[in-house]
Amino acid sequence: IVLLESRDKFTCWQDVADKGVHAFTKAEELFSQAAAAFADIEDRKMVDNAKEKETEANERKIHAEELAECAVVVIQSSGEWAPQRKDKFRRTMPYGTAQQAISDAASLGKTTTYHTESQILEGSVVALKARTHEVEDTLEITRNVVICAETEVTAQNCTLLIQRRSLLISSAKSLKIENVSLVQKLGDGAEDYWSGGLFVVKVEAGQTEVLDCFIQSQRGTGVVADDKGKVMLEHCNIFECGQYGVGADGPEALVDVRDCTIEACKFEAWDERNGARVVGVEDED
Repeated sequence: IVLLESRDKFTCWQDVADKGVHAFTKAEELFSQAAAAFADIEDRKMVDNAKEKETEANERKIHAEELAECAVVVIQSSGEWAPQRKDKFRRTMPYGTAQQAISDAASLGKTTTYHTESQILEGSVVALKARTHEVEDTLEITRNVVICAETEVTAQNCTLLIQRRSLLISSAKSLKIENVSLVQKLGDGAEDYWSGGLFVVKVEAGQTEVLDCFIQSQRGTGVVADDKGKVMLEHCNIFECGQYGVGADGPEALVDVRDCTIEACKFEAWDERNGARVVGVEDED
């Protein structure tokens, strides 16, 4: 019982992933032994109770294994996970890919897993596990969301990667990206950012904060503010971009650079045009 109820001491999903498999596996074994012992003394009621707890321990063990193996979790602003499902003990389902999790939370506003469909609240957190998350299609952000590495994981160990396309474009009112390496590789780098060229992050409207991130575009520009988009970069390293480090185009476009490093880009560290502003950064020597 103590092992099974150790779930109450888990303060976050990482606890379930890190400690749950061992705790619930041991609980399952003990309740199985208890059921056998009660069967020997022909105590039917206690046999049934022990088997019920054994089943619960098994379900919780499976859930802990899912958490340990998953790539991403979506934590809603209400504190609930998405998606929610109707299982008695496995009420949540983590995501297998960053592409699906970000699309559901930041664009569709509902889950698309085969387990269940449920609404996802704005302001949810997409927490990426430590690994390289390669996406196939440009991530389109239209809803308020936070995209970040899971607790205690740094940007060096958590990467969002796309090849031959731009990584992310946002028109959300509020987007925050934190502690993630954002990388765009390969592709046609002939076009400039203001004429359809490649980029890592492009903000067309709303406010985007990018904090403690590494940003690289092999064939394009690192971060772009376009039209009415506003970007605040803080404690970021933008490096080895195929064109500019940051760029802004349009009279309302703004990139605010705070305590960042922009280095080894093919063109200038920054570029602004058509009344746009890039503040807080100077050209590298």
